[in-house]
Amino acid sequence: MTEDNKKGYGARTFWGIVIILIGVVFLLHKMDVIVDIGFFGYLFLIVPGIGLWFLFFSRRGRRGIEGLLIPGTILTLLGAFFMYQEINDWEYSGETSFIYIIIVALSFFSAHIFGNRSRGFLVPAWILTIVSLIILFTTTIKWDFIWPAVVIVLGLWLLVKPKRKNQNIVEEQPENKEDDQGA
Repeated sequence: MTEDNKKGYGARTFWGIVIILIGVVFLLHKMDVIVDIGFFGYLFLIVPGIGLWFLFFSRRGRRGIEGLLIPGTILTLLGAFFMYQEINDWEYSGETSFIYIIIVALSFFSAHIFGNRSRGFLVPAWILTIVSLIILFTTTIKWDFIWPAVVIVLGLWLLVKPKRKNQNIVEEQPENKEDDQGA
């Protein structure tokens, strides 16, 4: 068996075992052996996500492989976030909607950091981060009183702001130093 075949065989073995385990758990659930998958059901997101990360690091250096980090990060973080929500009986689900967008943004950041440092990953990462921060601030801060205050402060600033001097004024040229030395 060649070296390339051994690498591919390891990945196939890993994914084969993961898929078999998923099938066994669902079969046991259908047979009422496992009544509620619940908390541990989110491992079906986390394990493949971590598997994609391992696949990335095992094949690092190959072109285009950093794309594995995006779904790997999304699956891993979503599984962890759902576990957190399950522990808290989804009590904070209304206040944490921005987390879903942050997770996708973090996946693009991870592809940039661990991948080939392509700036193409940064554009969607920053856009999604800004959108999620806007959602965070609009859902957690009571804007009923804040936005009118911001508008008032902006108007006051425009009224009291000093006028800019004309920038077309020519600066005075310094006198010639040779004249001072000759005297």
